[in-house]
Amino acid sequence: MRTGDIANLKIADVDFTNKEICFCQKKTQITQRLELLPEIEAALLSYLSEGRPVSNIPNVFLTTKAPIKPITPIAIYTYIPHLFEISGICMGERKRGGHSLRMTLASELAAEKVPYDVIRKILGHEDPVAIKHYVKFDVEALRSCAIKIPSPTGKLASYMQARSGGQVR
Repeated sequence: MRTGDIANLKIADVDFTNKEICFCQKKTQITQRLELLPEIEAALLSYLSEGRPVSNIPNVFLTTKAPIKPITPIAIYTYIPHLFEISGICMGERKRGGHSLRMTLASELAAEKVPYDVIRKILGHEDPVAIKHYVKFDVEALRSCAIKIPSPTGKLASYMQARSGGQVR
């Protein structure tokens, strides 16, 4: 889910009986149905019963300090680096927001040989080309495709010898 969809998620979007989350993506206006995994269900039930401020606001996630209101995508975006830090994940100069999590998910699924069409659907994209922005190359898989570079011959060998002082590798 995108941070905007998480911030906009309503309690009514979570169907604990049928174990699914159904919402309309803010960016694409496409309805998504996601399986409510046991870990997510337990976390949501715990939050709703113990962590969520008492409110008639329909959004699942609310601010904890007055005035109580729905959280914003920016709040999620700025909190994610803090979660990386307390988890001991060193991000270095890499991207740190919710988008980085989507990119990591897509890349890991691709590394596990999940078909791109499935990854695209998991990310909630209709456009088959959209996946290229998320999936990074699996370097190890690419290495298995590499061929040995032949030694230079002819004019290239002569040119390289002249440039390197007579030694060509």
